[in-house]
Amino acid sequence: MKLSVTETNDNIQILKNYFIMKKFIIIVIILGLVVAGVVYGLKRHSDKYADKEEISENVTRVIEDGKMSLVDSQTGKVLVGDLDVDWVQCADGDSLAIFAQENKRGVVNLNTGKVVVPATYRRAWVYGNGLAAVEKYGMIGFINTKGEVVIDFKYPFKGNRLSDFIFSNGHCLVSYKIDKEHQRLGVIDTLGNWLIKPEYDDIETFKDHVIVMNNGEFKKMYDYNGNLLHDNLIDEIERLEYSKTFINVQTGLPENSQVLNEDYMAYRVNNNYGLMDKSGRFITKPIYTNIQGVTPTVFRAGVSGYWSSSDVLIDSKGNVLQQIKD
Repeated sequence: MKLSVTETNDNIQILKNYFIMKKFIIIVIILGLVVAGVVYGLKRHSDKYADKEEISENVTRVIEDGKMSLVDSQTGKVLVGDLDVDWVQCADGDSLAIFAQENKRGVVNLNTGKVVVPATYRRAWVYGNGLAAVEKYGMIGFINTKGEVVIDFKYPFKGNRLSDFIFSNGHCLVSYKIDKEHQRLGVIDTLGNWLIKPEYDDIETFKDHVIVMNNGEFKKMYDYNGNLLHDNLIDEIERLEYSKTFINVQTGLPENSQVLNEDYMAYRVNNNYGLMDKSGRFITKPIYTNIQGVTPTVFRAGVSGYWSSSDVLIDSKGNVLQQIKD
């Protein structure tokens, strides 16, 4: 069978188109692989070197290639660039932030990028009411927004339960040395004056009042003018039970059962317990680690000592009847 010249040319053209299309497909595949490789490489670089953290409502911390920048969370605009620091922290909406550099603390303005206070302090806390707490030689003082010390370094950082020193509603909870060995908690205002004198083992601060307590005593509520609002505050009342022996009418054998004490209860203040009667009268102060019923009018109470702990038996008047040693 012979093909005409026209048919031969058509077949040649089909073959040419086939090879052109095949070449085009190969080029597209190669370009796709190249683009995918570039994207993968960029992603690996980003995952390896970039770290983002929103440190306030408006500011995001970005770490890339070992350098930190502070950028606007909405626009991505760089506020502060090339900071060789460990971390930055501020209160929500505040333009002044605490930064760490070589294990020291300073203050930076997030809007201008200006370092307000060089990294010179061992510890620092975020601003509240225009003041920030800073630690120097183990003592806490307060600086203003210009970095000036306005409340001197006289509040111990260690030796108390406090971990945050931040002003709120014009007051701040601090610890104060009353002698060489003992500290007490109190509350100061933004001028460093005592609103609540340092006389307490524990203080809970609220917007308009505080609840204070000394170990083994009742809680009390004061306002910030020192007026007593409530006395003898407790945290919880617990019902007491005691063991009573009954004779089983079916077996004739004695059986023990727990009976609810209707006349006496234990109350709790923090982690300490005391005894009270059903009228709400406090029989003992909250000086025991626990209280359990023994009989309707005898109770076993835990006593915590400096070196050891033991229990005692007390009666319904709070008198100690006997010491129990394990």
